[in-house]
Amino acid sequence: AIAGGGLLLSAYARPLHAALRGTESPLADDPFMPNAFIKLFPDGNIVVNMPRFINETVINMPKYRNKLAEKLTPAELSEYRSVLGSLQWMVSSCRPDLAADTSLIQRSQPSMQDLVDALKVMAYAKSTADDGFIIRPIPLAEICFVAYSDASWGNAPDGKSQAGPLVCITSNRCLESLQPASVVEWKSHRIKRVTRSTLASEA
Repeated sequence: AIAGGGLLLSAYARPLHAALRGTESPLADDPFMPNAFIKLFPDGNIVVNMPRFINETVINMPKYRNKLAEKLTPAELSEYRSVLGSLQWMVSSCRPDLAADTSLIQRSQPSMQDLVDALKVMAYAKSTADDGFIIRPIPLAEICFVAYSDASWGNAPDGKSQAGPLVCITSNRCLESLQPASVVEWKSHRIKRVTRSTLASEA
């Protein structure tokens, strides 16, 4: 089965532990890796989050400047890049909810406003440090992939738009009734072309 409780998990759990020893663990209760961010529950559900990394991420709030349009000083630029790097790691690991904001705050020539916005996203991440997602046990014979996509219009700099897909695994019984699902892939990205409508952004 996908997620916990199946023979595949029993066969590969220990080699996976060995491969990840010294990093955050795939099983929170494993005695070799106590700083886990993936935990297997008796019902087969696997909870994925990273509260320790998020809580231990240090935020260095710069001295406030009234002129938010001003370019960043070297020290402020370093902090901006550090915050972005931490947010990108969270997004790629287990926080799809941060993907759009993390993408939208990225600039090649950031201003003080961009740093303030980045720190706001980080503050939100810290206030929701235990959030993540659940991988649910689904019999292999019933696996069904479901994909969603959406796009905004003109919400990014220079009139550009933001789009993103979300891919889930669920049971094929979803064709008949509501079923639990596991998020397995996500992305939020800037659409390179300038679109003239929401429909064009989603095309």
